Amino acid sequence: MASVITPLILGIIVGSIASGEIGLEGSIVTSGLFTPWASSPFVWSVGGLTRTLFPYVASVYLANEAEEDDLAEGFRSRAQLSGGLATALALLTYWLAKDGAPAIHQRIAENVAPLFSAAALSSVAAIVTLLQRRYSLSTDSSPLLKLSSSWEVGAQPNIRTS
Repeated sequence: MASVITPLILGIIVGSIASGEIGLEGSIVTSGLFTPWASSPFVWSVGGLTRTLFPYVASVYLANEAEEDDLAEGFRSRAQLSGGLATALALLTYWLAKDGAPAIHQRIAENVAPLFSAAALSSVAAIVTLLQRRYSLSTDSSPLLKLSSSWEVGAQPNIRTS
């Protein structure tokens, strides 16, 4: 149960922070306990995206490490399903960011389009290598690194590094 809930909650937290809806006065949260995330489609889509990325990564790596063909096939089918869902949720999250996190959406659209495009191409490459049962290439495609990097660059002015 924890492996289902934890990624979802992590994504909801990230989405709430990215949306800018958490109000602070000094170090006191003023926006309420549920206000930033309970009614925001963007926040829930970030949670769902995060939730689907975890089993995708696990399935790809486990398919690569499996020593039996039947086991590798099972992980491959799980990776394809979660990869397809992650791709759809990534596009939905980007679309919802227009209203849910407009500053991040604008920075990604204006400044990070090449990186976001690289993430999309890398995701397609990972799915193709899964279809071809070339699992080591699927792990090398690293679409998640490129996707997370594009969101990080888009959120950069809002991230404190010190």
